[in-house]
Amino acid sequence: MSRAVLAPFEAYQKARVTFVQTIAELAQRPQNIEALQSAGKYNRLQNRVLVRQLHCQISSLTFN
Repeated sequence: MSRAVLAPFEAYQKARVTFVQTIAELAQRPQNIEALQSAGKYNRLQNRVLVRQLHCQISSLTFN
């Protein structure tokens, strides 16, 4: 498989690991919990909007 195809998937996986590690470190401090919960709710909303936008973009593509 092409390196150009695999590279974005590898970068995504590394970013996910870094994200989880960072959130775990932040969650060890009680003063961060409320902010993390609020950020999570905001993030879920952003993700839903992004998925809808991507779906519309993909739907508009034509394949030859």
